[in-house]
Amino acid sequence: MTAIFHPTDLSPASAVAFRHALRLSLHDGAALTIMHVHGPLSADTPWKAFPAVRDTLSEWHEGTHHLPRVRKIEASGREVANVLSDYLDRHDADLIVLASHPREGIAAMVRRPVSQALFRKTHLPTLVVPEGQEGFVRFDGEIRLDTLLLPVAEEPDPQIGVDFVFSLMKRVGVTPGRLVTLHAGDTPVRHAPALPKSVAVEALAMKGDAHDAIVRSAESVAADLIVMTSAGHDSVHDMLFGSTFEQVVRHAPCPVLVLPARG
Repeated sequence: MTAIFHPTDLSPASAVAFRHALRLSLHDGAALTIMHVHGPLSADTPWKAFPAVRDTLSEWHEGTHHLPRVRKIEASGREVANVLSDYLDRHDADLIVLASHPREGIAAMVRRPVSQALFRKTHLPTLVVPEGQEGFVRFDGEIRLDTLLLPVAEEPDPQIGVDFVFSLMKRVGVTPGRLVTLHAGDTPVRHAPALPKSVAVEALAMKGDAHDAIVRSAESVAADLIVMTSAGHDSVHDMLFGSTFEQVVRHAPCPVLVLPARG
């Protein structure tokens, strides 16, 4: 991993997502881009309002030799997701890390949160930290990833999520204590993903809507991270009410890592 992209709205929720982006960027010398988009009529944001990289590393007792390559960018525009995706069209990123401010009801149907709109536009691996969640990177910079929840289905292929997240965990030197696989619904899974032998695996099965089963399972097993593969919108229902990923993010009790099924 060479480049991490962190959009921020400078809110407390984004501060938590920044913590995750910074922690992950300290490994492999990954560059970190922090980007804030304000309204077209708003004044420029004071530089001190951006997340403080050096101060955070000092609080984590990390030396300056661990300082990642950081770029802070400000832009303006009415549609934040469009401005961010336009930037990513011109610059490489291996992972997007951002906060989500879930919308409900009509608001969710009319306008998607930036996290979900950006994933649909870029088809890049995206780590979403829901508002109000502490996440798996603590205030002292320690990573605590004891339990991963992996929803499995015939399509999209969950192996994409398995390969990505365990590669990422290897890079940051973390081995989860257990991996919980979840089969939601009645459709059989004929090709189970290949799972690492170094982690304890538990299997769950639930009937009903996939997004509801994922959220309830994440709560019951105290998941630290949900790992999903998403094909985006593949039905009229998804276009109106959001894909499974979008609905999970609205109610997830922990961060959600979503991988594109194609692209």
